[in-house]
Amino acid sequence: MPLYLPQTPIYFPATQVDDASVNALDDYEEGTWTPSLTFVTAGDLSVVTSTSEGEYVKVGNHVFLTGRVVTSTFTYTTATGGLRLTGLPFTPVTPSAAAMGGIAIAQGFTGTFAAIGWRPVNSSTQADFMATSTTGAAVTTMSVTQWPTASSVNIRIVGQYHT
Repeated sequence: MPLYLPQTPIYFPATQVDDASVNALDDYEEGTWTPSLTFVTAGDLSVVTSTSEGEYVKVGNHVFLTGRVVTSTFTYTTATGGLRLTGLPFTPVTPSAAAMGGIAIAQGFTGTFAAIGWRPVNSSTQADFMATSTTGAAVTTMSVTQWPTASSVNIRIVGQYHT
């Protein structure tokens, strides 16, 4: 016998009502978030964005999101470490490897990569950009040297993580 769903919407309260049952859907939210870019150590990084936008859907402890950052100014001399995306709408679970992440499409970096992605940073609303230089190579954090100063950057992400 087929399952028929009611023709009326399901409403969730403005404030989550926790339910200990593993089969209860007790949290749903849609919204926007504002992504931005920094380095692990920002130093004198100067970023002026022309576009910074993102959307998310949170279902239970899963966050599905998209985001886009386009810079008109991206300059630094003393920044160090990897490039980070900041402003994730919720703090992911720890360890970040269990939280997941997603793919990235990027313009403005130097080097050739087989794949670029992102993964959440432990106990924070930030994400590291990750890449592999060739198919089958180790995945590493993209370093400051791969993002030239005095350039523009255009990054789009899509993915999901657990809270």
